Amino acid sequence: MEFSTKDIVEFIKKIPETVIAYQIKKDHTVHSLYYSEKIPELCGISDEEYRELMLKATVSEKRMGDSVSVSFDHFLLPSVTEESSCCFQTRTKGKIYFQSRAFQAGETEEGPVMAVVLEGISQQKSLSSREVHREIVEAMIQGDGQNICALYMDVMTGEILQLLKNGSRAADFEGHRIDVWLKSVLFPGIPSEEKREELRTNFASKELLRRYTAGNQEFSLVHEFDDGNKICAYKMTTKLLLNIQNNHVEACVTWKDVTRDYVDYIINRTMYNNDYIALGVIDTENHTLYIRSHRMEGTVIEPMKSYPYEACLEMLGARIHRRDQEYFMNSSGVGVLLKAMNGRRQHSFTIHNNSDEAERYSYYWFDKRRKRILLVVESMVKELDTDSLTGYLNRSGFMHHAESILKANSERKLALLYVNIQRFKAVNDLLGYEAGDQIICEISNNLQSSFLKPLIIARMEADHFVLLVDQENLELDRMVDLLHLCYNKAAIHTDIYARCGIRYIDAEEKVSISDLCDQAKIAKGYISNNYIQPYSIYNEKMKIEYEQRSIALINLENAIRNEEFQIYYQPVVDAKTEKIISAEALIRWISPTHGIMLPGNFIPALEESGYITMLDEFVNRKVYEFLTERSRQNKKILPVAVNLSRMDLMDMNIMNSVLHEIQDSELPRNVFHYEITESAYAEITDPGMKFLEDLHDKGAVLLVDDFGSGISSLSTVQDYAFDVIKLDIGFIRKIGNSSRTENIIAALISLAHHLNMKVIAEGVETEEQIAFLRKHECDYFQGFYFFRPFPQEEFERMLDRMQEENE
Repeated sequence: MEFSTKDIVEFIKKIPETVIAYQIKKDHTVHSLYYSEKIPELCGISDEEYRELMLKATVSEKRMGDSVSVSFDHFLLPSVTEESSCCFQTRTKGKIYFQSRAFQAGETEEGPVMAVVLEGISQQKSLSSREVHREIVEAMIQGDGQNICALYMDVMTGEILQLLKNGSRAADFEGHRIDVWLKSVLFPGIPSEEKREELRTNFASKELLRRYTAGNQEFSLVHEFDDGNKICAYKMTTKLLLNIQNNHVEACVTWKDVTRDYVDYIINRTMYNNDYIALGVIDTENHTLYIRSHRMEGTVIEPMKSYPYEACLEMLGARIHRRDQEYFMNSSGVGVLLKAMNGRRQHSFTIHNNSDEAERYSYYWFDKRRKRILLVVESMVKELDTDSLTGYLNRSGFMHHAESILKANSERKLALLYVNIQRFKAVNDLLGYEAGDQIICEISNNLQSSFLKPLIIARMEADHFVLLVDQENLELDRMVDLLHLCYNKAAIHTDIYARCGIRYIDAEEKVSISDLCDQAKIAKGYISNNYIQPYSIYNEKMKIEYEQRSIALINLENAIRNEEFQIYYQPVVDAKTEKIISAEALIRWISPTHGIMLPGNFIPALEESGYITMLDEFVNRKVYEFLTERSRQNKKILPVAVNLSRMDLMDMNIMNSVLHEIQDSELPRNVFHYEITESAYAEITDPGMKFLEDLHDKGAVLLVDDFGSGISSLSTVQDYAFDVIKLDIGFIRKIGNSSRTENIIAALISLAHHLNMKVIAEGVETEEQIAFLRKHECDYFQGFYFFRPFPQEEFERMLDRMQEENE
């Protein structure tokens, strides 16, 4: 559901800072929608004068981050999302300086609605956004002077921008990728492969961008570092920020020495933690294990007793999950432990018990001279299964607990709900991350205390939640209210909406928890009206469509390479003579594994992902080879139209390839036909427009496909001289049923002819449609009444017959 201009303005009014709201019309004029009461006073003019001034306002074309001057006579407003330092010349107060933060608050048919927030209003000049960013970076790198190392990097490229060690510039690795520095400097001193992998993950661009997007812009972890024979512990803190100069996410990472605090923590945790599973001392010289205490169920090991170490390992191994047993035995031998702890004070690893619960085995020197090692076994369930923000389960915790519930209640009718907040990133951007965290906690608490009475609830990630509930508690008519939150804090009042995918779980049904979550998430994508019915119930049809979309994305390259795609040709006939004058190239995917894939199930997925250009390039190449080969053999050829998608008109590679193909070809130029959908033309860029003009100059024929299906039909033919329009099939199907539609068709045909364009009617299937279209002088027909799409071999035979008849 799209917001109206009024809805968007009401949302903007909730912003507490000084704000201006306006709409950019298609002719680049500005329509004032709202402004804070402080604005006329700031300008030093009356409210009436300000309204008159806004009527004269124009859109600024300045680039993001530029410092601009806003004059009284030429009031410039930003047309793009940006932050700027601004100077405004008032009539009575002289120059006023402020920082402006512009963003697009919404989009309507009349044009985008923009909002500009004015901050730091002063008669003293503020720093530019570039200077502010530089000062922020320097402050983070320098810190409080206790950093032993500081690193500043570009998250998008992985490049180190600045490196300090003990307060001094270390330029050796500046300009290098972060992974080079990790391998060369940091990893040689990290004793644990598990910790190295954790650090590698934390420095990965994908992980840092995920954290930034989720609102986790500052996080820390403690890692050990071997400095010769001395072990150190460092606290590594990462702060993420956006560089508005290049729109790149950047990271500042600092290290502080926390060895003393870390050692105290280990001692306290080891000696006084009442939550450990087992505590014992290994005598490596005598190969014995003294068990101080334990709370391991189902074992014959008794506390306050010594056991032969290898025999005790066998008993411990019996309670470990079978997938981890070999790893446990290989990691716990006396020789392995002594080698692992040579020159170190601690060694640890994590395994899972028979209940699939995580446990950490940690080893510390108890008496290094006598080679005695302290063994501590701790449960990691709470630490690994709890979401730190809400206090509810996280993803892994939900998987473990939900599986146990389903096993214990196989005859119980349950349902899994997948919930997420709509436009949560915009909420974070407008209200701030602290408010975003409060909203997440409030919604999760509302779900927990609701009529659903969830057996368990979890925060899967960011603003996504899952619940396991009894079907009898799922009152669908109350879901609208449950998924709506009125957020009121201080001067902020806004409505937050969530949506929900539901997966019913039948008694005795054998489906994994992961699959149930995926299926509920798929159902969420089928919600058509977020406000009237903000939920959707999963069915098997959704699964088939989702699988085909997924198959398309995963197997596209292999399918093209294995030529699973086949070109079909549907002829276009002259409306008067019914002779074939051209054809359209259509695609069919015949998979040896999945059978015939319907275009409606894989084309939209390829268009959304951008992979459609790969398929379009394949079709264009195959059609070109087909026509070239027939021409070489002096066989009959006809013009064949190839579709160009919205993404094609943004891809310089495919555009250059098509132009070179025409330039180098010996085929007649008029056999090259290209169909551009109306929606693709509506979003065309300058390079795309230049490409179409070049095609036309080289003699290619351009067609507007699905004409009349969009909202910009008339502007499409007004702005560019296409050769042919193809009436949308939706119009043709209403002939004989809707006089209004018939009048529109007649008007469109007349309009096209007045603009020197031909008209093709798509989807012609009845004599009634033919009679009407002929009456109104439609030029060409395409549809099942005349010809269905042919495989290439059959189309070739038809061309051969046409050639024989002409001879």
